[in-house]
Amino acid sequence: MRARGDVGPGFFAADNIAAVQYGIASGLVRFMATGDVRKFAAFVRAVKEGTPEEEALRQAFGGSLDELLEAYGRSIGVPGLKR
Repeated sequence: MRARGDVGPGFFAADNIAAVQYGIASGLVRFMATGDVRKFAAFVRAVKEGTPEEEALRQAFGGSLDELLEAYGRSIGVPGLKR
């Protein structure tokens, strides 16, 4: 992730992510949950109710997936992190 500046192929599209992507996924979840627990709970609830992930993210956090990755990347020293 640090070398390439992205989260790797299929990270958001695949049913199963690659083993090396689990650390990225867990860090991203921690980042979202730590920021605002209520927003994170609303996001999870919306996804469980069938809202597409990107729409649920927009509704709960008011931003796009690309904006989330950019913010997460900045927080871990990888500015400009992309899909």
